Amino acid sequence: MPFIFVGGSARSGTSLVQKLLVSHSAIAGGPEFDHTGAIVDLYRRMSEPWRLDRQAFYYTAGQLADGFRTFYEGFFTQVTERDPDAAFLSEKTPSNILAAETLLELWPDAVFVNVVRDGRDVVLSHLDVNRRYRARGERNPERDTLLSVCRHWNACISAYFDLMARPDLRERVHHVVFEDLVTRPEDEVRRLFEFLGLKTEERQMHPENITEQEVGVVLEGAYFTQQLYRQPFNAAKTNRWRQEMNPLQRAAATRLMKSNLRRLGYPT
Repeated sequence: MPFIFVGGSARSGTSLVQKLLVSHSAIAGGPEFDHTGAIVDLYRRMSEPWRLDRQAFYYTAGQLADGFRTFYEGFFTQVTERDPDAAFLSEKTPSNILAAETLLELWPDAVFVNVVRDGRDVVLSHLDVNRRYRARGERNPERDTLLSVCRHWNACISAYFDLMARPDLRERVHHVVFEDLVTRPEDEVRRLFEFLGLKTEERQMHPENITEQEVGVVLEGAYFTQQLYRQPFNAAKTNRWRQEMNPLQRAAATRLMKSNLRRLGYPT
C-alpha cells in the first residue's frame, strides 16, 4: 500500500485529518507511530556522502535505502493485515513534516498531507493541555511553553515551505488549512480525497461518529479527551486566541511567529 504521510505542528488538526482518512474504506491506518522522525534522522546520518564512503564495506546508498524501507514497513504489518483491501496506508505523526522530504524520496509512490493552523491557536491548545495535566496533579512531560511551541511551529512551517520549494516533490503534497476544514468541511474534505483519487464517503462528513477504537487512539485525558476527540467539525475552534489569550501572550506569540503567520496569510 502506498503511504500517506500526515504531518504538521502538533495541535494543528492532524488527528482530525487522520480520522477522516482512516474512516475511508480505501485507507488503512492507526494512531501516531512516534518513531518516524528518529528513523529518518538515522537514515540521513548514514547516507551522508562522507559516511557512504567510509561505510562502503557494509552498504551502498541503494542498499541503505532498501534496508530502511524494509525496516520501516515491517512495523505496519499488523495494520495492513487488518485491512488488506485498502489502497493506502496513512501514518500520522505531527513531526512527519520535519522528515517529509526524505520520506517522499524514500517512497516514490507516497504522498504527504500537511496541516497548518494559526500558530496562536496552536499555542493556546498546548496551554490547554498543560492545564489538564495540572488539574490531574501532574506536569506535562513535554514541558511545553509559549516560547518552545512558537519555535516548533516556526520550524514546521519552514519545513513545509522548504518542501514546496522542491519541484520534484511538491506535486505530491496536499495542504490542509485547519480553519478552512472546520468552517467549510464539505469543500475541504472533497479536495483532500480528490488529491488521493478517491471519492468522499458519508462517514468523512461526521468525524464525531469515528471512534478512538477505530483509529487506535488512547484517550489519556490531556492530549486526547473524549469530548475533544468525538466532536463534529467545530468552527468555534478558530481564532480562540483573540478572546482567550491575555494581551501579553497575544503580543509575544504574534511577534515570535509573525513572519510565518504572514507567509500563510494569517493576520498579524
